[in-house]
Amino acid sequence: MRIATWNVNSLKARLEKLAWWVERARPDVVLLQETKLADEAAPREDFARLGYELAHCGQGRWNGVAVASRVGVSDVVANFGRPVGPVDSESGDIQPLAEARMIAARCGGVRVVSLYAPNGRTVGTQPYTAKLDWYRALLGWDVTEQPIGPTETYSMFTLRGLEVAAACTMRPEERQHGAPPHWNSYVSSADADESAKRAQQLGGQVLAPAFDAIPGEVWIERETNESRFGLPGDGKLVERVR
Repeated sequence: MRIATWNVNSLKARLEKLAWWVERARPDVVLLQETKLADEAAPREDFARLGYELAHCGQGRWNGVAVASRVGVSDVVANFGRPVGPVDSESGDIQPLAEARMIAARCGGVRVVSLYAPNGRTVGTQPYTAKLDWYRALLGWDVTEQPIGPTETYSMFTLRGLEVAAACTMRPEERQHGAPPHWNSYVSSADADESAKRAQQLGGQVLAPAFDAIPGEVWIERETNESRFGLPGDGKLVERVR
């Protein structure tokens, strides 16, 4: 099965281009985000002429997600089974669970989900808290938060008691060194402190001193090619930028 995804940023504006592409690529399923249409305005007849059935979850000018399939659409769930409410530019990202950001369907025996995730903006703000609630609904994750500075927060996500991901405010020292917002993956280390020292010996740069977080103590370093990963060990966590 060929599944494609496209943030169209207005399905009405992109419909002609989307039809042109679909006729040539012929994916089995197309997942669409930011359709920016109400359900009654969704172009189901246009998709039918292309040989696709369209399931849509929308609310007008903002957000909107859809599944278009030429292998059948069944068992549709929109917005986690919750009603979609009115939204405007002032309330966007504050109540994402009332917004058209999720639709799931079974297509040709395969369960697919089209998502338009909310923007948490800044850790510790109302949009960030709302984003955590949205991801709880999506993934079933629990969240534990811990302050790591005067204005910084570390959020640990767990699933059935297991740590699966985390998010934290960037440290002031990182910003001083020009580090951009980034993702980290983690690799087990027998001795996080020794690993940090070894990284420095190989050309790494300390971006921030060690600080306490939920996994333990955290170091942040930069290596020469700018990629990042973490090294937890002995109750400590070393975040490195390689």
